[in-house]
Amino acid sequence: MGSGDDGRLLAALRDSGKHLVSGRARDLDATLDQIVASAVELIDAADEGGLSRTHHLTGRASHATSDTVFELDRLQAELDEGPCITAADEPPPDGVILARDLAGADGERWPSFAPRAVERGFRSMLSAQLASGRESRRSSLNLSSHRVDAFDQ
Repeated sequence: MGSGDDGRLLAALRDSGKHLVSGRARDLDATLDQIVASAVELIDAADEGGLSRTHHLTGRASHATSDTVFELDRLQAELDEGPCITAADEPPPDGVILARDLAGADGERWPSFAPRAVERGFRSMLSAQLASGRESRRSSLNLSSHRVDAFDQ
């Protein structure tokens, strides 16, 4: 992703955030769909995307760009394992979890989830924690790629 792409992504996310904060977002689901679709469109490495949310130890997948990604995000919640769970519940300081090769070393981090993602054709993921304002509620934006080492910081 080049610096121009960074600027377009930030602009799209800021516009969506302003829309939500201003109260003009009458349909939260449509706005969240737009945010995920914009991230996938603007980040060249991303083939698919979705959101994951946790609340009091239960997880839920939403706003996926495909049924396969919805299924994988739901699976992470069921297994309580995977990049999106780590990003939501145990994020590093920058809030970003990178899975560079789910068939390689990253597969060892999430031994139940990774083989299932690879079976569905996904080799790398980026999950970024999203602020929720509540301690018991956390969420992450999840981007998936069919390529190994597709994402960087």
